[in-house]
Amino acid sequence: MIYFFDSSAFVKRYVSESGSEHVRSLLAPDAENVCYIAHLTVVEVTAALHRRSRSGAIRSTDLETVLNDFRSHVRDYVQVYRITEELIERGARLASQHVLRGYDAMQLATALTLNERLISRELGLLTLVSSDNELNAVARAEGLVVIDPTE
Repeated sequence: MIYFFDSSAFVKRYVSESGSEHVRSLLAPDAENVCYIAHLTVVEVTAALHRRSRSGAIRSTDLETVLNDFRSHVRDYVQVYRITEELIERGARLASQHVLRGYDAMQLATALTLNERLISRELGLLTLVSSDNELNAVARAEGLVVIDPTE
């Protein structure tokens, strides 16, 4: 299977919360899934992990270990889809059309573009993994298959 994780889902690999086990199972190396994230997910997840540390969900003494695990995972196990000018333009159109937050529009633009590339190369369909209800509704309306790991 081919999965694209938005930040709301990807962060669940590093913080135990509703949906974490589902995300970890999809990302497990022995699952043999192809997993993508948008390049901007690196920023969003880093920020989310620091916020979780400030709130006490991650002990401050564990934060550097969790961040190193995240960096290693991004480097070694997932494919990072680079942001291009075309993606930014598509994200802006999606933000206007669906009144999405900026990063959500960029996540959706990346997932849609990647899905189109996979289909054109006859490599299969992409499944968006996201815990963001608003993003999920718009992604479904745009024709993507969506999994919310919390359901």
